[in-house]
Amino acid sequence: MNPFKTQNTISFWKILAAFSFLLAICFLTIYKKKQGFTQKFSNRKLNNAIDKISEAGYYIVGSSSCGYCTKQLQALGKNVDKIKFYDCAKDDTMCKRHAIDGFPTWVSPDGTLDPGFKPEETLIEMANNI
Repeated sequence: MNPFKTQNTISFWKILAAFSFLLAICFLTIYKKKQGFTQKFSNRKLNNAIDKISEAGYYIVGSSSCGYCTKQLQALGKNVDKIKFYDCAKDDTMCKRHAIDGFPTWVSPDGTLDPGFKPEETLIEMANNI
C-alpha cells in the first residue's frame, strides 16, 4: 500500500487546486478593475490637459495626408474637436504664415512652433507648463 495515495491526500490536492483556481480568478478580477480605474484616471487627466491647451489658444497645423497628423488627432480621442486643426492640404495659409514644413506642428498663442507628434504624457506636461 502506497502512503501517498490515501484518500485524504487526494482530497487535499483537489482542495488545493480549487483554492488556487479561485485565488487566480480573484487576482485577475482585481487587476482588471485596477486597470480600468487607471484608464479612467488617465483619460480624465488627458481631458483636463486638452481643455487647458485649447483654452490657452494652441492649435495644430498639419495635413490630412500626414500619418503622424492622423495619429495625433486620434490621440486626442473624443477631444479632437477642442483643438483647432489647420489642414494645409486644403488651405496652406497657416503653413505659409508660420513657414511650417513638418507635420504636425503645434502652435502656441505667442506663435512658438513645436513640431512633432505629442503623446498623452507630453500633452499633460504641456498643459502643466501653461
